[in-house]
Amino acid sequence: MVLYLKMLNNVTESTTKNLIGDYPGRDEKSNEVFLLNAHLDTFDVSQGAQDNGCGVILAMDVIKVLQHLKLKPRRTLRILLTPNEYNQLGVKQYISAHSSDIGSHIGALVADSGCGRPMGYIFYEKFPKMGCILFELSLLFDKTLTILATNQSLTSGDEFTAANLPVALMNGDDGRYYWVRHTAADTMTHVQAGDLDQILGFWATTAYILADMPKIKDLIQ
Repeated sequence: MVLYLKMLNNVTESTTKNLIGDYPGRDEKSNEVFLLNAHLDTFDVSQGAQDNGCGVILAMDVIKVLQHLKLKPRRTLRILLTPNEYNQLGVKQYISAHSSDIGSHIGALVADSGCGRPMGYIFYEKFPKMGCILFELSLLFDKTLTILATNQSLTSGDEFTAANLPVALMNGDDGRYYWVRHTAADTMTHVQAGDLDQILGFWATTAYILADMPKIKDLIQ
């Protein structure tokens, strides 16, 4: 049996906004910014829990973890929640609006690759030094973590890289992400609390170390 499906995709314009919140750095490097990015919107026909509700939770809860531990890095951590599913418009708008001070941005951590247990990092080949730093960071965790290089991730990382900002993608795809991504099964019932705790610790540790390193800009750019 062969089925032919004709499906209509209606795209309508709407107004949305970027949401931004700063966790100020503790010393003279507080004018430098490290971004914690996740996208607010979803294409999913369901809740969009993995893509990308959990990413939003991670971006916000990194700050909660650091506050609880009374840790404040040298540089400012900036939560940047954007509408990105449609052509990465949120990140493009942010980069355009900050064109005059983009030089104060050191890099970006992006959560848009699932919220299973942490599998490692993804970095862009344009910034090989970032890959080296991420490899050293991976040694603090489970030795089975992988460091993957890419030229394109189809996430906001592509836009940050085009703006000459080094990017680290948190890889939380433990093999189950694409079972539910962009399907009706992408609900909170398929998010494991233990996995979410692990990847939150992974993200918070990474964010703190990168934002606190004395000469990180020279090391990753």
